Amino acid sequence: MASLLAARHQGRLRAVCSERAVNNLLTLEWSSDIGSRFQSWRMMDKPAEFWRFPAETHELSRSGSPVHRRQRCEIILDWFSQHLECGRGR
Repeated sequence: MASLLAARHQGRLRAVCSERAVNNLLTLEWSSDIGSRFQSWRMMDKPAEFWRFPAETHELSRSGSPVHRRQRCEIILDWFSQHLECGRGR
């Protein structure tokens, strides 16, 4: 849903986090070439970050190692904090 909203409502969203995305809207496949999407955003001079976690799968948020799950949450919170200009209490 996040990818669809970002594509259709450019300029209206200040920050997006796309996870488990259906990025091929023609076939609605549950796969995405996230590397290509990341490169496209960078080529358009859009802020984008791409994070990989060693030995993790797409199930990171559900069944990944506790250290990586926490790190993932912190990365997402930091992204929104930075792009929405809001404070983040710890």
